Amino acid sequence: MNKGELYFLARKLKQLAEQAIGARPGQVEAVPVRNQLVLGAVLESPGSPVGEIARRLSIAQSAVSAAVVSLRDEGLVVTSIDSTDGRVTRVSPSEKLARWAGAHLSSGVDDVLDPLLTGMSSEDKTCVIRALDLLHSALLRHEETSEQGAGRRKREPVRRPR
Repeated sequence: MNKGELYFLARKLKQLAEQAIGARPGQVEAVPVRNQLVLGAVLESPGSPVGEIARRLSIAQSAVSAAVVSLRDEGLVVTSIDSTDGRVTRVSPSEKLARWAGAHLSSGVDDVLDPLLTGMSSEDKTCVIRALDLLHSALLRHEETSEQGAGRRKREPVRRPR
């Protein structure tokens, strides 16, 4: 596989996932794309600070903050102030979002991938699903080690002279 094929595969898998979830007006999926990205980050790592979400998504922190306000107003996320640094806002899924995620995101992907895997033996289909599981686990580990390796230091408060 080359980089172009990887890009095509990733794009098609993203499209399949979005179709499987299905956007219907008035439901959680009908939110703007930026907000969907933030929702995904909150579901992946509940309690994350706004700044960390912005860094992971490569989106300006002000845009993430605006999305969080919008999502909080819709009842999809809850925010809290970090107990050790009052400048940091942490974002978690609301009960509404947790219920939706449980109903829509927790089912397997076999039915989603079946149209792509037509003509494959059941062993090959199982192998593809297993490979995707392994890739997902590797990506999560990579995210964790990247965050740890970034040398995240606690910032000292700015002291203003009197």
